[in-house]
Amino acid sequence: MIHYLVCLLLLVSGWTLVAAPVDEVDPFIGVDGGGNLLPGPVRPFGMVRLGPDCEVHNNNSGYATGKPIIGFSHNHLSGTGGAARYGNICVIPQTGVLDLVEPASAATNETASPGYYAVTLLRSGVRAELTSTARSGWHRYTFPDNSVPRMLIDVSRGVWTKVKDGQEQNFGCDGTEINVVDERTIEGVSHYSGGWGGRNPYSVYWTASFASPFVKSGTWTNLVHLPEVRSKGDRYAGVWVEFPTDMKKVLLKVGISYKCAENARKHAEEKSGFDFDGVVQDSREEWNRHLRLLEVTGGDKDLRKVFYTALYRTFLVPADLTGDNPGWDSSEPHYWDYYAIWDTFRCLMPLHTLLVPKRQQEVLRCLLDIYTHKGWIPDVWTAGGWGMVQGGTDVDVAFADAAVKNLGGFDLKKALEGMRKNGEQEGMGASGFTVVGRWLTNYAAKGWVESEMPLSVSHTLEYSYNDFCIAQVAQKAGDMKTAEMYYRRATNCYNLFQPDTKFFWGRKRSGEFEGGFDPNKVDAKSPSDVRMFYEGSAWNYSTYVPQDMAGLIARHGGDEAFVIFLDRLFDGKHFEMGNEPGFLQPYQYIYAGRPDRAAKRVRDNTATFFRPERKGWPGNDDSGAMSAWYLFGVLGFYPVAGQNIYLLSSPLFPEANMTVGDGRVFVIKAPATSIENKYIVAATLNGNPLNRAWLRHEEIIRGGVLELNMASEPNDWGKVERPPSMAIGAR
Repeated sequence: MIHYLVCLLLLVSGWTLVAAPVDEVDPFIGVDGGGNLLPGPVRPFGMVRLGPDCEVHNNNSGYATGKPIIGFSHNHLSGTGGAARYGNICVIPQTGVLDLVEPASAATNETASPGYYAVTLLRSGVRAELTSTARSGWHRYTFPDNSVPRMLIDVSRGVWTKVKDGQEQNFGCDGTEINVVDERTIEGVSHYSGGWGGRNPYSVYWTASFASPFVKSGTWTNLVHLPEVRSKGDRYAGVWVEFPTDMKKVLLKVGISYKCAENARKHAEEKSGFDFDGVVQDSREEWNRHLRLLEVTGGDKDLRKVFYTALYRTFLVPADLTGDNPGWDSSEPHYWDYYAIWDTFRCLMPLHTLLVPKRQQEVLRCLLDIYTHKGWIPDVWTAGGWGMVQGGTDVDVAFADAAVKNLGGFDLKKALEGMRKNGEQEGMGASGFTVVGRWLTNYAAKGWVESEMPLSVSHTLEYSYNDFCIAQVAQKAGDMKTAEMYYRRATNCYNLFQPDTKFFWGRKRSGEFEGGFDPNKVDAKSPSDVRMFYEGSAWNYSTYVPQDMAGLIARHGGDEAFVIFLDRLFDGKHFEMGNEPGFLQPYQYIYAGRPDRAAKRVRDNTATFFRPERKGWPGNDDSGAMSAWYLFGVLGFYPVAGQNIYLLSSPLFPEANMTVGDGRVFVIKAPATSIENKYIVAATLNGNPLNRAWLRHEEIIRGGVLELNMASEPNDWGKVERPPSMAIGAR
């Protein structure tokens, strides 16, 4: 935390760096300690996510600091948990005698920046450099003098895969085809299944093009060398090529497609020729365009590094597969790896709505296109199939967020149709979780999910908020009958509220509350032993009523009692930064008239949980969710997802410029911010006094200037006019 004390002291000087935003990103921040973050090159929302595969168990990014490197594959995830998936078409440089099971190598001189990764493999002495376009991975390998340059392409490996003596260990390859086309070109297809969310079979078509001709080649199956230039149908397979000993540099580009060989060839030629450095520069320029959508002034090197690294991470997923959808032909956009909307609806999607609204429109259109062809709007969509629904049907919140903010660009009535299916038809599921929809039978009849069912409390709370979101979309669509029905259902959460404990707790089929009340008990992730909460405790879900904070505060006995409750939550260390259910909790003081307490809690948590270190993130980035939470925290405002309001806290930078909508700029100025000056004591919006601690979306999206006067002690600013709640006029 020391660097934060130093950097905040420097804020008052207005000192800034001249580096371009892309130079202030450190892809190694947060890669370890459960962060599972990818340090390799990727374009914004790119389909190819190239990077090193290390000897590390069950890590979607394929990477861990200090672990030996096996090779470099093309389609990783970044910042997710669960059983690993992808990590396919692995390129392995080799010298010496041909070895079909190249041992992993220790590595040194590792470096990374947006669009570039490099490392030296100690076993072979090869310097590996990587970059990428949106749909192709580019490789440059520099070999030692007098070595035999050889490249192996393992087409059966995945990041979840371990192969020992040819034996299968949780293997995910179901078959391969390889064809050495000529002395510069190899292509093929591999079929995979397995990983988090289900088997979800998928295929990767690939084309590898070399800058120079190779002089020898061969394939292997089941670790047996074959001289043939073709192989087919094998689950352990690959191809090798060899170059003249006087060739020091080997360049290749690998195009991939999930749909067909023709697309893989086309993607390999996204950029013609083999100008590796030119592709690196193109990537830097594309990243700079995205990072300049949100620029900050002030702060020391480390603080800015954390900020821009977090911003970079918010543009990594989902992957844009438009035109490469293997499931059906459609003119609509298509994306993979909503992983999962339970993670991303709270602040990542609202950030995209502000910074890249057209991208968010495409994401929503994709979800509706899946609904058209598959019958349900997914909460998870990965590898072309459903995944586990972790909470409620939180895609409802994503559509409501877009509707109330007038994002446009998607079919509102079709969205309402799919959302109503979520709210009115029993979902499909297995092993205690749904893969689409909800557990509705007793929720619809009684108003709560009975405690005999898995995740009864967290499901009831999320379903209630999902219903509120359906009501808002219905109201936008002019269907007031549906809106009123769902507004009524949005109060179902209180059916599990215990007035004596002030917590939500499990309620049996009979109507009685479960015994053994213990708010500190954290339920496990497995549905077999979860009966109340998903990935959390009663504390983590104790305030999850974002639709009706005024009603919840009243049930606590008023503002003062609710503030005391929140203080118990934070001071007792029950707040969990590393998981999404509590994301809104630091800001909920504002609903009770205490924006000063919100400012303190947000400041504490941004400094404590986000650091410029390889273990500097609070666990999985969850597809950019943690990064987005941090960005809003240091900017000083936070979205209430599914509503058109943002809650103000305490900006960390003297100035931030956010490009919103169609090129308009929203500026946040807090020139006096410092360690001591964490409290807003006065504010103006476009020169007019602002006496509330919240903003409407339209006040941001039209552009303008929010100027905040900061002080070391709070006053009465922001205490009177509360954010809207369902009980006091959210409708």
